Amino acid sequence: MFSLQIVYPSGYERGSVRFHSTQWPQEGKVQEVTVDDIAHEGLFVLDVREGQEYVEAHVPGAVLIPMGQVPARIDEIPNVPVYVICRSGNRSRTITELLLARGFEAYNVAGGTMAWIDSGRAVNVGTAP
Repeated sequence: MFSLQIVYPSGYERGSVRFHSTQWPQEGKVQEVTVDDIAHEGLFVLDVREGQEYVEAHVPGAVLIPMGQVPARIDEIPNVPVYVICRSGNRSRTITELLLARGFEAYNVAGGTMAWIDSGRAVNVGTAP
């Protein structure tokens, strides 16, 4: 018989994103990309804002998984480079660190959705990616 035990790092609570920074990649290890870098189709863009923020405006094609739900829904994230975005880049940085610790190739989008909007690019509204 085969059994599997999931062991979470110290300070990590299942279903949350609370963790001690010493458990994850150190400062400076997160690579940032610009909105110019994610402006082409075919990239997996993960939006970690809350649902209402996403509905108001989001990068076309971005998939919504709110920050607090990412640990519980991590299996929904494909094994491809992940470009994590939020409003300004802070929440996405935290989730990028989490994804890196879980073995994903992940990048934080500097400036977030606000930088996307400020660049003059189109946004989608509503619940559809």
